[in-house]
Amino acid sequence: MEKEKNSCCEPSTKKSDGLKEGIVYAIIPHTFCILFIVFSLIGSVAGMVFIKGFLANRNFFLIIFIASLVFAGLSSFLYLKRKNEDSLEGIKNNWKYLSILFGTIIAVNFLFFFYVFPSMANINSGSVDEASLNKMNFVELSVDIPCPGHAPLITDELRKNSGVMFVEYDNPNIFKVYYDPSLVSENEITSLNIFNNFKAKVLWSQEK
Repeated sequence: MEKEKNSCCEPSTKKSDGLKEGIVYAIIPHTFCILFIVFSLIGSVAGMVFIKGFLANRNFFLIIFIASLVFAGLSSFLYLKRKNEDSLEGIKNNWKYLSILFGTIIAVNFLFFFYVFPSMANINSGSVDEASLNKMNFVELSVDIPCPGHAPLITDELRKNSGVMFVEYDNPNIFKVYYDPSLVSENEITSLNIFNNFKAKVLWSQEK
């Protein structure tokens, strides 16, 4: 009797394990995203240089999204195979589990691309009081980034220039740059290497 009880409970345990496995597979492709956030917070220059090589790819986040779906698909297949339900009928029988799993994958991607990374863009944007900002030159750029996830890459590249005092990012692709004209010009800002991959257009500018 005890054996039957354990057998009855087994699918529930496997289902839980399968969901956890799927989430793990979804997180694996985001390793570079997580490392970027960690390196940004601790200010690791060497780490940022390594990760930015990947983020500079315009299709980086699309690749990450596809990879997370592939890994989740692999997890689903292994889970169904363990239950001997790796068939169309098995998919129908486990549609709730699969819906939750892939829904979680999409939610994780959405969180990274449209919330976490855009938030990171303004964390290290600079620290200048309002009085000082009012004395600086200003240029507002519209940058051709594929999605908000690339925002911290643009902000960080702008902040590398010693003449750029403050950068503010506004969703979806607007960057407000305050700079010291004695150290850098508007033309030098818009000519940064990062804008070879992500074209920048000046919306308006103001000189003090």
